[in-house]
Amino acid sequence: MQAHPHSPKRAILLFTRSPENEARSKPLARLSFAERVGLYEEFTRHVLAQASALDYPILIATDEPDYNFARYSPKIAAVFHQRGSSFGDRLAHALQAAFAQGYDEVVCVGNDCLELSTNDLRAAFAQLEQNNLTLGAAEDGGVYLIGMRRESLPAVLRAVQECHWQTALVLSDLSASAHRHALATGVLDKRGDVDTAEELVRARAGVYSRSRSCENIPGCFCWRRPRMRCFPFTSPAITILCVSKKPRLLFCANLFCHHFKKIPQCDKASPARLCAA
Repeated sequence: MQAHPHSPKRAILLFTRSPENEARSKPLARLSFAERVGLYEEFTRHVLAQASALDYPILIATDEPDYNFARYSPKIAAVFHQRGSSFGDRLAHALQAAFAQGYDEVVCVGNDCLELSTNDLRAAFAQLEQNNLTLGAAEDGGVYLIGMRRESLPAVLRAVQECHWQTALVLSDLSASAHRHALATGVLDKRGDVDTAEELVRARAGVYSRSRSCENIPGCFCWRRPRMRCFPFTSPAITILCVSKKPRLLFCANLFCHHFKKIPQCDKASPARLCAA
């Protein structure tokens, strides 16, 4: 298959609910509603930061078009209202709305993959130079990314409708549909996404351990949110992250820990060194 003879018009589509509705639909053990809202705000901030690092417009398909997503990125070109009675219907409508804006290639992501990076998005577009479809394989059998070309949209929409969404069969269903519809498909490196408290802790550990945002402090990862602090504890495998200020909600990112910890007065909780965004 030949690459596009011209430079394709590209966009990144974020398919998500508002943080408040994410918090209502995805209860995480031991977290209050306000804490979950803060958490999903950070998820949204993270994915939009990765997308904004590329020189492509960002489209958002959401259940709350009036939510102020623009505070997370200056590159948001359009916001669509999700429509449809099922996940597949809503995703199909969002993809159609994105291509109706005149783009040649669209890469669609959610907000629940903390391991998603700008390089993943760049790789997805690179794969579309030789493929009709790009899938980001999630560790639980789902996908964290779907990229496609305009000419592939009808077949992709059929694949979306045939898929058993929100199950461990998503990747296999989409791959099988792509094969039936003769879509050349590329698959990106596997990443973890977050649906449970345990997955959140594992994802956090995996992300911070690969980060170089605070190279002067072993094991330290910072979300780079204003006024946020991350603290190295006595073990280099542990970082405590303040997600919300009141109450101060902290996560233990120890690779072997699957528990949330609330530690009052976190500014004084540990060694003198800290990194501040």
